[in-house]
Amino acid sequence: MIGRCLVDEGRFDEAIRELSDVLRSPHLSTESVLGLRYQLGLAHEAAGDAQSALAEFERVYAAQAN
Repeated sequence: MIGRCLVDEGRFDEAIRELSDVLRSPHLSTESVLGLRYQLGLAHEAAGDAQSALAEFERVYAAQAN
């Protein structure tokens, strides 16, 4: 939620750091990882980093095509 709030506030670099840190947690469910990766993609996109955003969206799509 913190990462999403940072994106909403326009603090994209902080959001990317926060979401990336959370993704390092070893105890996340597959569903949580996919949600975090999607949010990370949105943060990269909002920050103007289309290449990193696409990479995250492709990871999500590869695991769950819907």
